[in-house]
Amino acid sequence: MADDRVAKMGSLQSALNDTVTAACAEAKAAIASAKAAAADAITEKRKDVMYKIKDLKIEIGTSFDKHKKADKKA
Repeated sequence: MADDRVAKMGSLQSALNDTVTAACAEAKAAIASAKAAAADAITEKRKDVMYKIKDLKIEIGTSFDKHKKADKKA
């Protein structure tokens, strides 16, 4: 009878270990997916910011050139 209980406990422990291992693997996969999604979002945001900076530089340069030409005419 004690041997049966020990065998059942060993079986339960094995099943629990398998469940925990599977849950950890699933969590690691979810974390990796979230990290990849975050990296993609950051890259897209960085591109957006760089384009805005480029546009501002062009706008500033154009304004500066207009003022420079106006000063030359004056």
